[in-house]
This record gives sequence, C-alpha cells and structure tokens, in this order.
Amino acid sequence: MKKGISNFFGYEYDYNQIYKDIKNAGFDCIMSSSDKNFFYQTGNMKFQAKAMKELSLLPDSLHSTYKTDDLPYFFKSGLKGYKMLCSLKRDVKIAQKYGYKFLVVHLEGELSTIGVNRVKKLVEFGEKHNVIIAIENLIANRNILAYLFEHIKSDYLRFCFDAGHENCFAGQMGVLEQFADKLVCLHLHSNDGASDMHTLNKYGTVNWNRIARVLASLKNCDDIVLNYELIMRYRTEKDTAQSVLKECFAQACELEEMIKKYKQN
Repeated sequence: MKKGISNFFGYEYDYNQIYKDIKNAGFDCIMSSSDKNFFYQTGNMKFQAKAMKELSLLPDSLHSTYKTDDLPYFFKSGLKGYKMLCSLKRDVKIAQKYGYKFLVVHLEGELSTIGVNRVKKLVEFGEKHNVIIAIENLIANRNILAYLFEHIKSDYLRFCFDAGHENCFAGQMGVLEQFADKLVCLHLHSNDGASDMHTLNKYGTVNWNRIARVLASLKNCDDIVLNYELIMRYRTEKDTAQSVLKECFAQACELEEMIKKYKQN
C-alpha cells in the first residue's frame, strides 16, 4: 500500500527541504490544501507540483478551502452558501489541474433541500472534471453523510475517514464501519480522546487494530493510500521534523502489517 503525509506536518522550514525530507522518510504521496492561507507553509500549488514531480511524489488528496464558522451557510439560502459552492468548484478545477484524485470537503450544518442540491451540483462538477468529492467526518455531520450517501447515487461522492475526529468527537465511534463501502481516502492521526491533536500514535488512544481490521475487509483496500494528516498540536522538544517523519512512516508500515494479517485470517 502507498503511504502519504500532509505537506504541512507541523514544522515550518525551507519548502524544498520539506519535500526532500518527506521523500527521504519513505513516503510516496502528498496531501495538500487549496487554501492560499497555508501556502506560506508549503509553497503555492505551482511550486508544490514542481517539487513533487522532481522527487517522484504523487498527489493524492486535496483539502478544500473552508472556514469552520461559515460551514452552516452551505445549507442555507443566500449569497454565502452560493459563494461556498463556487469556491468548492474552483477547488475541483485546482485538483484536476495538479493531478489530485480526491477533493476532501467539510460539510456541517442543518440538512436542507438547497444544501443537498448544492452537493449534487458539486458532485456533477466533480464528475465532469474527474475529481471525486470525499466528504470528511466532522463533529456533527454523521446525519449529513448518511443522507447524502443514501440519496445521491454517484461514484463521485465518497467518504474521507478522519481517524482523529472519530476518536475525540462525541457520537463518532463506528463511523468508519458505517460508511466503509464509500471510503476512498484517509486522514490518519491520533489524539488523547479529548482534543483534536493531530499527533503521533504514541501520544494518543486511537485503536489502530480496529481500523486495520475494517480496512482489510474492503475490496478497494490496496488502492487506499495510508495518508497521515499530522499537525503535531502535541509534541515534545525531542520531536524534530525529521524524527516525526521517520516515526510517522514507521506507523504507516505497522498499520500496513496489521492490515495484511487481518487479510490472511
């Protein structure tokens, strides 16, 4: 299985060196964000594409631009919701241009006909540009995921599983099993069960054996990249950028071995 990591993993230093360090640690793929506010950490999309090509790193998933406080407006009539849809369509075009297969989207709010119709338009736009829309599990969007997957039948509407979110947000446990048949990409990281730390396994309580068992049961298991979305909101002075990359890659290899064992049983 291929292994990936977010191009920002909690450490800000020379752009070129970041990608070299990611490659040297053993990773195959990159997760990135379309949000220009983060380009100071990773370089703009054009730079990212150049650096990745030179190092044979593959683009996998692109996170859409969003503001948490604005998310409920997507399901309401008005200009804000319309602009959010336009922003997501722009991100689909960015994903297509730079070779990302999946656009990871945050959706949260009160279900409405206008919001569902916007999702349908986004999915149709994604299909037109050959970019899959992957909805991520958040604090309180489980009902939205369930409704959309039941009422929008498209291979271009899928699921992005965030392991850390499931571990620390109330009512999330079992979300992987519930939507496993829609899974196409992962956000792997750990936390203490109380806050969204986006940290290494050793600092958290995520049950990786359970996740490995579910992943092993999927028909498309081998196609899913083991992607780590680290931000390292919790770390110690001993956790340097290079040591974090090394340990994260080791975690990915351990998870792959768990998955292989469950496949054999």
